[in-house]
Amino acid sequence: MPPRYAKLKADFHETLSQLRALIGAVSDGALAINGSSNEIAPAFEDLARRTESAAASLERTSSAVSQVEARLKQTPEAARRSAAGSGAALLAVRDGRGCATQAVQAMERVSASAKGIDTVIDGPDKIAFQTRVLAMNAAVEAGRAGDAGRGFAVVADLVSALAMRAGEEAKNARDQLATTQSDIGMAVNAVG
Repeated sequence: MPPRYAKLKADFHETLSQLRALIGAVSDGALAINGSSNEIAPAFEDLARRTESAAASLERTSSAVSQVEARLKQTPEAARRSAAGSGAALLAVRDGRGCATQAVQAMERVSASAKGIDTVIDGPDKIAFQTRVLAMNAAVEAGRAGDAGRGFAVVADLVSALAMRAGEEAKNARDQLATTQSDIGMAVNAVG
């Protein structure tokens, strides 16, 4: 190989090395996002069950308090007998409100956590962009090398295509995250 192509070869190998690192980073990011979504889903299901249970408990308690109130109005004697029961019902209502408040706070924390995942996706996006730039530089250098650089040009095209695919995967992850964040926001509003 002529000495003037040695730098091109070294640059090309450096580009391939950076591409391997990029693919590893994108793969790690995708695994982290997948793991996060797998952790979030069961928490939402559990929170939904607890919220439904709390709402049903509040409904029953509200009905019981209404009945107690009606009895209180009927006779003073019934009021004395029901005083102890209404105190317990009032405590149940307070507990139900506390549970609902905790559910809303938990949903808000999950929402904030999901928004933080968005910053993780920025890394693979930036790496994909830098890889596309490196691939373009490699293609230019391959063009300068003429016939001797044809093999480099083919590899530069493959690197560019891989960088585009990595960018698309990062966009897909960002879209999925946006959908998840929207669903979380609706859940927070529904519980609150």
